[in-house]
Amino acid sequence: MKAEYHEITRRLREERENCGWTQVDICRKVYMSQGHYCKAEMGKNRFTHSELQYLVKAGIDLHYVYTGEKIINSECYEFFSHCDRKEMQCLAEMALPLIAYCAKELPEEKAEEVQERAKYIKCILMQDSQEDSCFFLLRRYKGYSQRYMASLLGVDIKKYCSLENSRSFGDSEILLQMYNCFHLSPLILLNDESGLAREICGLLGQLEDETGHILFEYLKSGYNKLIAKK
Repeated sequence: MKAEYHEITRRLREERENCGWTQVDICRKVYMSQGHYCKAEMGKNRFTHSELQYLVKAGIDLHYVYTGEKIINSECYEFFSHCDRKEMQCLAEMALPLIAYCAKELPEEKAEEVQERAKYIKCILMQDSQEDSCFFLLRRYKGYSQRYMASLLGVDIKKYCSLENSRSFGDSEILLQMYNCFHLSPLILLNDESGLAREICGLLGQLEDETGHILFEYLKSGYNKLIAKK
């Protein structure tokens, strides 16, 4: 299901209020003027890439803001969040093909969505070079032209090339389009360390309860036997 921008701003306001923060409070935390923040929260302005990163650092659950997904299994997220980046990548490489396989037991439409999400995350993990951006990796995987990718994101070709070459970074609108097109959490695009953990937890949460639990226990066992010993 595609998200609308007004849903993003509504959940952002909900997150801010749940934290007990006024707009003045959050402006101090994210280094924004109150006028600019107010307009951004109302959807009249867009948050920049760096402003989104500050929101995450301040404690805003940006994964929920964009996807509407809350952490269902706190034990699962706590386990993954204690892994470092390399460990989490290893666990993801173990988990993604299994998640895609287990998704076959879901209704057809939901199964296809979970399988596609797993494929896109795997695509991001198959980074040949640190200079490869998520935009480039996904475009290459899908076989899209730069012009077609630009049209998907609602930007001109010059802007898209700048994104792909990491000369500029996606604002809140572009991150929304990336989520709608590829079901990719904004935390991945913001290079936040919790992004991959949230994605794997989210995918496990989409499976049947028993299947998700069995797969999580398998991943924990694999971590204890293989990864943690290295």
